Amino acid sequence: DMNGLALKNALAGLGEEARLLSAIDIPAVAERFIRGRALRHFEKGRVLILAAGTGNPFFTTDTCAALRGTELSADILLKATKVDGVYTSDPKKDPTAKRFEKLTFAEALQKKLKVMDMTALAMCMEHQLPVIVFDFKVPGNIRRVVAGEPLGTLVTNWSSDAVSVSCPPFAGSPLPCRLPIRSSKTAAPRWTSPWSTTTRNSAGCAPAAPLPR
Repeated sequence: DMNGLALKNALAGLGEEARLLSAIDIPAVAERFIRGRALRHFEKGRVLILAAGTGNPFFTTDTCAALRGTELSADILLKATKVDGVYTSDPKKDPTAKRFEKLTFAEALQKKLKVMDMTALAMCMEHQLPVIVFDFKVPGNIRRVVAGEPLGTLVTNWSSDAVSVSCPPFAGSPLPCRLPIRSSKTAAPRWTSPWSTTTRNSAGCAPAAPLPR
């Protein structure tokens, strides 16, 4: 919750209205996470910061992200990690390991690739929530992936299906865009992922595609 509070204050300093919602009760610091309340914040154009995981033991941060993404009808889940995508094997141990540009959930489960924990992966697959795994330590990568640049590995239910994400610009904000929810009460411009027309090579990896102009 303290990290969430710091992020909320940073966003406020940029002039962006944000709300901190927690899975545990700390009324002096954050609102309790309630799905209906979170959706209303979204409808009012506020940024949501979700803290304290699910509030239950034995659930990883991956599973929490998949759960909250599903609850809030997110268009995509961005997994910021220390590696630049999903590989055929551990690149630190196998110099021939190759990175996937695009991957299906079924392939990830069948090959036991380390995308995220199996519970989270199965939940994203069942609810058709695409995942992008990317390296957040590279300066500017968070901005790039939110803006739609083809970073890391895209994991979906479809090997060649177009994946759309909502990404309208912030009004008067220095930040480029956000990924709002799909809601019957909100509408946002949609664009097709630059990976939608890529084809796999013999290694099962897709070449990078240029950004749409």
